Amino acid sequence: MRYQIPNDEQERLNQLNDWFTQMLCSEDYYDDEKWISIRLNLAKWKEKGFGFRQENNGQFSTLNLEEQTIVYRIYNYLSEVLLFEAGIKEAVIYRSKCCI
Repeated sequence: MRYQIPNDEQERLNQLNDWFTQMLCSEDYYDDEKWISIRLNLAKWKEKGFGFRQENNGQFSTLNLEEQTIVYRIYNYLSEVLLFEAGIKEAVIYRSKCCI
């Protein structure tokens, strides 16, 4: 099966990390095939009661300027995706209110 997600937690975590890295650093960032695998992997973690949180460890103080630029570009891509998603939701709400 193409979207097989392993049951071993460490293997699944490594797989998820690889997918995120490949996706965020690739030209075809918005390819939905990558998102399906990530969603399935995250669903298995959620079933076990795990969630996500962002921890700030002051890690940017150890990055050089080039590394900081790459990290900020990745953050920018993520924010564009979130803004696009919010725009779609806003358009759907507006459309449902004005056309009822």
